[in-house]
Amino acid sequence: MSAVRFSSADYVLGLQCLKALWLKKHRPDLASEGGPAAYRQSEGIKEILYFKDVSRVETQPWTTEAVEETEKLARNSRRAIYQAAAATPKGDFAGADILKPKPEGGFDLYTIKGSTEIKARHYPALAFQYHVFSAHYSISRVFALTVNPQYVRRGEIEPRKLFRKTEITAEIKEHAAQIPGLLTAWRRALARNAPPKNVPLRHCLVNTCPYKDGCWPAEHEIPAYSLFNVLPMEKAEKIYKKHKTADLRELPDLSLPPVKQAEVASWRKRRLLKKPNELRTFLEQLRWPVYFLDYETIAPAVPLFEGTRPHELIPFQFSLKIQRRLEGLVNPLGYLHQKIGDPRPALTQALLKAIGPTGSIVVYNQNFEKACNENLAGASPQQADALLALNDRLVDLWPPFRNRLLYSYKQAGSTSLKKVCLAFLGPRYENLEIAAGAEASTRYLAFQQGRLNKTER
Repeated sequence: MSAVRFSSADYVLGLQCLKALWLKKHRPDLASEGGPAAYRQSEGIKEILYFKDVSRVETQPWTTEAVEETEKLARNSRRAIYQAAAATPKGDFAGADILKPKPEGGFDLYTIKGSTEIKARHYPALAFQYHVFSAHYSISRVFALTVNPQYVRRGEIEPRKLFRKTEITAEIKEHAAQIPGLLTAWRRALARNAPPKNVPLRHCLVNTCPYKDGCWPAEHEIPAYSLFNVLPMEKAEKIYKKHKTADLRELPDLSLPPVKQAEVASWRKRRLLKKPNELRTFLEQLRWPVYFLDYETIAPAVPLFEGTRPHELIPFQFSLKIQRRLEGLVNPLGYLHQKIGDPRPALTQALLKAIGPTGSIVVYNQNFEKACNENLAGASPQQADALLALNDRLVDLWPPFRNRLLYSYKQAGSTSLKKVCLAFLGPRYENLEIAAGAEASTRYLAFQQGRLNKTER
């Protein structure tokens, strides 16, 4: 193959699993197709200008032309350069959010994150950026711009208040020191005709790897429900390495808490686990009519509406099903705000009109619905008492599944709503609105930010 060139994404992948990187370079055809790219809640954050006097690289990213345009701007201007690009003599490439010239000479690198703090998982990619840019520019310091969770929007966005600036030079330089040696070793490994062995199990289980379908059977024989479903990762890894298997049928008895013991017994016997008396007690607390409530929310890093903070939960849709008596018909209602602007006042009116003054409100994981009701109350002070009163009527469906009052081995140890619905409803779950909840949230944020065309709306 031709000379190997690395990007920031390549470097992060190589740290996780060198075999995955080999497959990316040699056998990209083996990569599984991913779903549509998620529209992140931090979308638009990099368009907020922290510096007023700026230049922007307009050339297509990840190209030689972008590198050359960055070099030209760095020579001829003292402005901050947004969407900068650089390459090493060996062709390794990286982009940076901001390359900022210093009055005394040299440059600073800035990264912009939609999170409220810089985290250790961000360091590898940033260290690779520093490594690449340092090959051509004198880089003095590295900074992270993260969102200030205490910022409240009042009028137009104020970048200097929205962002918090943190210097991370020492952390980045420490990580970057290992990069030249790693890249040299990786080039040798990738020059071979066969991929590296000894795939790290943690990478396969924790990360979403596009090569797992082709690689996994050759490296690990892990059942769909295994040791890793019943024990913490670190402890499970030790047992796996000792016994060379994750199959619960081949392992000695494990010291498990009662809930996990019952779960494993359900899996081994392929039987439904249920506790009728406890379930009956739980159901007896229901008061008719029963309302089944679910919200959809956005949580944009850049506050969209007056008085909101970064990543504040903003309900824009609710689904409500009403059952007035046992074995009675279920009446579906709902509301979706379809205008640009804060959806909460109109949603609040529709919600309080649909929910009567009595009856249980059934949810799954009540902390989320409680937070939504509290947010709505903050946005509509005149209706605050009525909205907060809804929290007193909530009945949470999660505890019966969490405590294994009702459990199917098909859940594979999970009590997420998705896993529960798939286990008990099967293919019917795919037709439910909840199955596409995440996509609805990301598309609605795109709508509110004006990023959808008429066809997409």
